[in-house]
Amino acid sequence: MISYHKIKAIKVLFSVFLFISVFISCCQQVFADNDQTDRHVSVSIPVEMAGSNSTEEFIVKIEPTFDQEFQSVENDELHLKADSKGEFLISFTVPGTYYYEIYQVRGNNSDTIYDDTHYQAEIFVTEDDSGKMFARTFIYNESSDEKIESISFNNELKIKSINTGDMI
Repeated sequence: MISYHKIKAIKVLFSVFLFISVFISCCQQVFADNDQTDRHVSVSIPVEMAGSNSTEEFIVKIEPTFDQEFQSVENDELHLKADSKGEFLISFTVPGTYYYEIYQVRGNNSDTIYDDTHYQAEIFVTEDDSGKMFARTFIYNESSDEKIESISFNNELKIKSINTGDMI
């Protein structure tokens, strides 16, 4: 027969085991809820390089307007040929408003007139009650407060005049 003290010791050990199990389960849930690694949203900012009859490779850059944490720009520079497209990919882990400047780096080909337009991207990142994140992007031309649909750079190739001499 099991003594009273052994039964009491088994009940105490069982209670301690149960308490520790519940405590560990609760802590794991709290840490899982606070884990930010799976919370993110990504945006794509497309860029078009309009035609210029050139074989030159053009460089377009994106830079944050302010020092911004909680975002990751996958590629901050695009190398595009005439009549081609590319995109900037940015991921966010925290809701907020993020600002970027997008511009073309002026090349050194004297036969090309480079488009010096600067664009601003304003990205609003929000989160719903379940923790799902959303992003909305607005693009502006530097000279206007009106939203525009797309970013497009249009470089022009200078036309060289050819002296054919006097024609008879």
